[in-house]
Amino acid sequence: MQRRVKIGVGVGVGVAVLVAVVVVIVVSTSSSSPEFGEPWKEVRLPKSIRADHYKLDLNITWKDMTYTGIQEITLNMTEVTRYILIHTRDLNISKEKTVLSENGGEVLEIADSFMDTDKDAELKNEFYIVESKKDLEQGQYKVRIHFSGKVNENKLTGIYQSKYISDDQGQAKEPVKQVSTDFEPVDARSAFPCLDEPDQKGRWTTTISVRFPKGILANDYNIISNMKPKEKADRRLDGTDSIVTVAFEESLPMSTYLVCFAVSNFLAKKETYTRDDGSKVELAVYARREKKFQESAVYALNVTKAVLKKYEEFYKVHYPIDKLDQIALPEFNSGAMENWGIVTYRESSLLFHPETGSQDEKQRVCAVIAHELAHQWFGNIVTMAWWNDLWLNEGFASFVEYFGMDAAEPSWKIMDLFYADEITTAMVPDSAPSSHPISVDVERPEDISGLFDTISYRKGSSINYMMENFMGKNKDGEKNFNEGIKMYIDDYVYNNAEMIDLFDSLNKAAPDGMNVTEIMLTWTKQMGFPYVTVSRDKDNNLVIKQDRFLRGEKKDDDKSPYDYKWHIPFTYISNASNTTSKIYWLSPYNGCFTTISLSQFPSLSFSLSFSLSLSLFSFLSLSLVLSFSF
Repeated sequence: MQRRVKIGVGVGVGVAVLVAVVVVIVVSTSSSSPEFGEPWKEVRLPKSIRADHYKLDLNITWKDMTYTGIQEITLNMTEVTRYILIHTRDLNISKEKTVLSENGGEVLEIADSFMDTDKDAELKNEFYIVESKKDLEQGQYKVRIHFSGKVNENKLTGIYQSKYISDDQGQAKEPVKQVSTDFEPVDARSAFPCLDEPDQKGRWTTTISVRFPKGILANDYNIISNMKPKEKADRRLDGTDSIVTVAFEESLPMSTYLVCFAVSNFLAKKETYTRDDGSKVELAVYARREKKFQESAVYALNVTKAVLKKYEEFYKVHYPIDKLDQIALPEFNSGAMENWGIVTYRESSLLFHPETGSQDEKQRVCAVIAHELAHQWFGNIVTMAWWNDLWLNEGFASFVEYFGMDAAEPSWKIMDLFYADEITTAMVPDSAPSSHPISVDVERPEDISGLFDTISYRKGSSINYMMENFMGKNKDGEKNFNEGIKMYIDDYVYNNAEMIDLFDSLNKAAPDGMNVTEIMLTWTKQMGFPYVTVSRDKDNNLVIKQDRFLRGEKKDDDKSPYDYKWHIPFTYISNASNTTSKIYWLSPYNGCFTTISLSQFPSLSFSLSFSLSLSLFSFLSLSLVLSFSF
């Protein structure tokens, strides 16, 4: 998800350091089965239940913006239980129509079904619970839920309505409605029943039907979703109403927050991205019908083709879907959202008109597209297991977007802006006592949104840049970091991973003797960054020490597992040689480094003729504030 704005194109020196209801089967409590406890009192779903497949049928009534639906969820259960927990918020559930069955088809008797608040009004875990009459053994089950809801008109989350004024040749018309979705992080549960946690990946087979009243030109409307339609839309009349129905192909395994659909009367600009092997990806940019909006969609298509090619080279994995829709929405909660196969954008983040747009606007559009497409691999193919590792999604996309932008607009030399845009921007909040580690514990859904901040995005980006540089290249000249990323995607394709999993994959590609995990935990599990002091001792050695750089007073409860010390890589250049030295490491264990002897520089003068490049070895992370004393 994009939540930031880039301004300007210039040259600088870059150095770097960083819906629905949830189904859960879990041990439950009842007068007859006390051994199963009360699982609805827990915030998280039990690990004993896994989503496998969703079959969603959704019917929207355009006139009053309401909808009904049937969600059939196939679950794999690894432990015996009697309870199935399903996330739901602000939905009307038809308890009497809920059906629980074995995968073979036998319908099982339901002892009870209830909301968690029916048991305790103080609970906010948003569970609908289905209790089986008998124990549910290990195996596969299906739960079928009828539900209804209201399209949101006052907030831009879940399934929501937005309006815009169509201006055809200067003649203002009535507001035009469109419906779209935005589910990250936990709003899929407000749209339909599902297991609304990122590690609950399932395949989706979705059918969406919209009933339009008389007076709406239903033939102008299209329905798009994550996958291609199985066939052309079914359009029919029912009295004076028009009904449009689209059934979509089965999706790849994906988390609920990536599910998306949009209903609009937009037109699409289309292109085809063709690989060297002849395989193709159909590209479409949907925007308002007016000429100026359609003309503004062309630049996005050109950027998309260049960025896809670059990312397939970088990740060494093909974009896995045969279509990629991007839609410019008049009203949208953030800059953009990386839904698989249908990326949603605020209009200003996707559309650029060459005759009226500024250079800053052009750069923003290019940056946001590059960011969202980076997520199609890091975030969609491999997804963080839980929101505490949000930086795996956002920090990585914020880093890789520079490669995408450079491929689309090489004349910009965009990497020269990395230091100013990413590192220095992150240093401001990260030097405050109110900062937080990149990887931070979070449990409650209402706390997750606070993680979409500068630390996750820009510090996360900076430490990825640092890793890319200090890991170096292999004997074939390939970057070890890129090889490690390829291993990571191969190992966790269509699955979930944690921060440690990424570091383990990078360790496999790292130079002998380098422990990426040990190094990077000092950058991800504690907040802040170091202040480095460089001085000369009586034996003519450079003495390098580190302390935490902190603006303001340290809080009483401010603790760090590494005592605010870091593994710091650096290099130097002297007047004796124009060659950058090997990488040295400042360890968190002794706090200083004293083995660089100045005796090798007999004619050294400590003015302009000597340059110590602790600038993060041109990769260093959140870069150190340096103090020289000679």
